[in-house]
Amino acid sequence: MRIEDQRPRRHYAEVLRALGAQLDDISAGDVTLVELEHGFLVQAATNPADPSAHGNGVERVERIVTDPEIERAIEEGHARRASGREAGTIERALRVVGSQVDLHGSSGVLVLQQGDGWVLRHLVPDGVTRSVIQDFLGPRLEEIRMIAAGRRRYTTPPRRRLFGR
Repeated sequence: MRIEDQRPRRHYAEVLRALGAQLDDISAGDVTLVELEHGFLVQAATNPADPSAHGNGVERVERIVTDPEIERAIEEGHARRASGREAGTIERALRVVGSQVDLHGSSGVLVLQQGDGWVLRHLVPDGVTRSVIQDFLGPRLEEIRMIAAGRRRYTTPPRRRLFGR
C-alpha cells in the first residue's frame, strides 16, 4: 500500500473510474479493490455467457492491474467519453468513491461493493495516519454524484479581459 512513499499521488477519481469502466465491460458484481504498491488487486464475480458452464453461473475473477495498465485504461476512458459513450453503473460509482479519497488526500484504499452501495476504507494523513471507513449506499452515492455533477456543470470559466489588461 502507498502509505508514505516518494512517488506522485494517484488521482483516485480517475483511477477508480477507469477500473470501474473495465468492470462494467465484463458485467462484474461483488467487486473488491485493494490498492497495492504498483497497482490494484481486482476481485469480482461475472456471469459468463453460458451459465450452464459453471454450477451457479458465476465466475470469480481475480487480477492485479498494474499502474501502466491503469494509465492506459484512463487514456482509453478519455477517448471513450469524447465519443459520447455513457459511463456504466460501476464506473460512475467508483468515480464518486475515488473523489472522496482525493478529497481527504488519502491512500491505502480498499473498496468493497455491498449490494447497491460501496464501502471504502482508506488511510487519512491528518498528523497521524488513521484508517477511515465510509459507506456509499445507493441514495447517498447518487446524492454525492449529483452534487459533483452540478459543480462541474455550473462552474463558470474565468472572465476574459476585454482590453488585454
